[in-house]
Order: sequence, then structure tokens, then C-alpha cells
Amino acid sequence: MLSALGQRVASSSAKREGRSSSVVMIWYNRHEIRYAYTSNAYFVREVSNLVRRRLVCISCWFGLLCSALFVGLYVLSTPTTANPASEPLLAAFDEVLQRVVSLRHLQPKGPIKRAVRNRQQIRTAVLALAQDALSPAEWEAERKAMVQWGLITPDFRLKEFVLDLLTEQAAGYYDPKQRTFFIADWVPQLVQKPVMAHELVHALQDQHYDLQRNFDLVKDQSDLTLARKALIEGDAVAVMFVYLLEPLGLSVDDLPDMQALLQASMSLLGDQFQVYARAPLILRQQLLFPYVHGLTFVKAALARGGWEGLAHVYQHPPVSTEQIMHPEKYFAKPPELPSAVTLDVSEAALSAPWKKLKRDVLGEFLLSVVLQQFLPEDEATQSAAGWGGDRYELFEHQDTGGLLLVCVTAWDTPEDASEFFQSYTKLLALKYPGWARQSLEGQTGHVWQQEQRHLLLRQRERFVEIIEGALTEDIPRLRALLEHVTSVPTQPH
Repeated sequence: MLSALGQRVASSSAKREGRSSSVVMIWYNRHEIRYAYTSNAYFVREVSNLVRRRLVCISCWFGLLCSALFVGLYVLSTPTTANPASEPLLAAFDEVLQRVVSLRHLQPKGPIKRAVRNRQQIRTAVLALAQDALSPAEWEAERKAMVQWGLITPDFRLKEFVLDLLTEQAAGYYDPKQRTFFIADWVPQLVQKPVMAHELVHALQDQHYDLQRNFDLVKDQSDLTLARKALIEGDAVAVMFVYLLEPLGLSVDDLPDMQALLQASMSLLGDQFQVYARAPLILRQQLLFPYVHGLTFVKAALARGGWEGLAHVYQHPPVSTEQIMHPEKYFAKPPELPSAVTLDVSEAALSAPWKKLKRDVLGEFLLSVVLQQFLPEDEATQSAAGWGGDRYELFEHQDTGGLLLVCVTAWDTPEDASEFFQSYTKLLALKYPGWARQSLEGQTGHVWQQEQRHLLLRQRERFVEIIEGALTEDIPRLRALLEHVTSVPTQPH
């Protein structure tokens, strides 16, 4: 959903090269803007052992670092004059690179260029390229999708907010197009070195696995794109932690639960990053996912085959956030793959002048966030856990500006579908208070109506169909069309 947010930002380079553009509901990241945070003393007070105390402090600090916002950009850098203050940073680069090569077990295939940038240069590049990432029409389609799913209010200024979010505290990034790591000159070395370690992993990933070719955004596939991002970021986060923990005689396996640490540190995060603190739930959750869940997935991969085994994962990357959240489904023999839902509603099939704005796949993670917007987190997570596939399409009425959402979700079992159906029934009652509800005769489902607008929620065995915003005359047509929607196995990538 930007894929909803996001996670479907299309790069300007992709447009210039004629490739399909997409938006990961919000930001994919091949080049990232990294943020730095300070430690949370609460965890220090809770631990008596000195080494464990240091570990928890580091985990909290860099857990927040890794949870920061990243945006995919092709940076068109400009030359800068030599700055004597940059020399220690460039020297630190060589030191960190040697350690990262040793820790990650990947040898550079070529030079990794580096350059130092000041705060204004990085901010200017971020603003210019984020502005260019999506056309005005694409920005508006993303905004309307998020509105229709109930994730933001109709007056929320998505583009302006995202630009503020991206420039709040940038601290460095790697650009695979230029094969250059840009170092922020205002960040203390204590913070800069772990940032370098993380970004240099991306440089090595790029040289070995070609991030632009094999891990770029996939049109209309936000879930797939977010899963790939989680692999890339989880790998880099794992190396960063090993870089920090190795001198203490500890490993990445000794890390506390990252999600719990982040939740406990939200007050600190809000004090330091006020734009982030005001961000809608979907933006915050989607931005955290690749680092928190990606790290968990990579730890599972390392436990099975070490760093050499992780190379196999890059040859056969995860295809869904479901596999990231439940690594056992990826590592099963054969792996558990989602189904591709065959939903495709043409504009001509509808009675009114509807225009299709976008189509996409939510996936288990983003669907759970949609539920969480209205329901308790535990229920949302549980109801999305049996996800097996989905597809949604968003239309806009050309005369009234009304929005029409058509979505079909596939589930592992009819019982999983029923659980989601019950939760989404409650969601619709909260989302559309006062609408008259009527049960479908002879079927499992309901229709809601207010004046000429209709909602429909129907379960067919392991499928659950959602229609929101249809006109009276379109409901019979859509119901008939959805009868023929099915799913087909997804092919491994």
C-alpha cells in the first residue's frame, strides 16, 4: 500500500531507463538516509552485570538507529571542496571496511568510493530526489489508497509529511548507482562507525548480488518488495551488531528482542524525532519492519547455515513478508509460498465512469497494520497470520471523486479465512459507523448501505472478498465478477 504506504516509490532512474516504477508503500531504500539515536538509561538500570549492561545499552541505542527511516534515492551528488575535518572520517572508513569484510565474509569485487557531505548537501539531495521519486499523480494515488484503507485522514498531506520525515536527521547513505558511500560530516565517530559498517554491507551486497538489478522495486508488488528490503536491511543490521558486540565477546545471538526494545524506547524516539512521533501508524510500522523483522529473519538464516548459507538466501530471496515474519515457512522443504490472486476488474465492467488508480498486494504484514488501525494489536496480528495471498484495486469516480476499493484475500484454510472475516466485520463497523447492515442470503457475508454507497464483505471457503464504496448498480456486477476470482501458486524468485 504506498504500497500502502508503503511500502511503491519509483525511482527517477527507473523512469529514465524505461523500467516499471512502483511504490513500496513508502520507501524502498537502496540508498538510505540513516539516523542516529542515543541510549535509553532504563535498560542500563535494569541490568546488574557489567557486560550485559553494555549490551543492552548498545542494543537500545542501535535498535533505534536501525529503526530509522530510509528512502530509496539515486543521488546526484555535487563535488565538494576538500575539508581537513573530513580526513579522520575517511581514515575511519578504511578501518571499518576491513572489519566488515572480515565479519561478513564477503570480499570487495572492486573499489568502494567514499565522499563526505555536510548536512545541507544531504538534505538538498534528499529533497530533490524524493520530489522526483513519484509523479504528482502517483503521489495522489498513494494518498488516496491510504485514505480508503482508513490509514490516514482525507486531509493528510502525505507528500509534504514524507519529505519532512526524510530530512529530519539524515546521517549518511550508500548509493549503488555511483558505488559511493556518502559520509555525514557532523556525526560523531562513535555513531559514524556503526553507520559505516551498516552501509558498507550494502556496498558489498551490491557488488555480489547487484541490488539494482535483482532487488529493485517490483511494480504492483509491495509485499514482495518489502520482503526483499527486509533481507537486505536485516543482513546489514546483523553485521552492524556483530561489529559492536564482537569486542565484548558477544554475538548477534545475544541480542535482546529488538521489537520489545523499540517499543520500550518510543518515548525517547518521540522526544528526538518529532516528525516521526507524529507519523501515522502505517508509516511508522512500515519503516521499522525491514530492520526489526529483517534482523530476526537473518538470524534464523545464520543459525541454519552461517554467512555462507545466507548467500543461498540471496540466490532465492523471500517472496513475502509472511516468510520474513515466519522464517520457518521460507526454510520449509519445499518453502511455503503465497498464492497469486487473479483479481482484475476492468473499468468497462463498472456502470459509472470509474478510473483505476492502482493495484497492489498488501501481504500479511501490511494487512495486519490495516487491522491494527481499528482493532487491538494482538487480534490484528493473529487474524492476519493465516494469510495466503491478496490483491486489491482502487478506483476513483470521475464525476464525484468517490473511491471504490475491491480486494480479494486468500487464506491458508477456511478457518483462517473465517477468523479474518470476523475481524474485518468488526473493522467495517468501526470504520463506517451508522451504515445499515444486512446479511447475505445463503452466503457468509454482509452488505452495508448508506444512501447510494455500499460495502460488501463475503467469505467463500478460503477467500474473503472486500468491496468498499460501490454504487448500488455496481454491487451485483462486482459480486458476479468476484465469483470467478481464484488463486494460483506463486513461482519462486
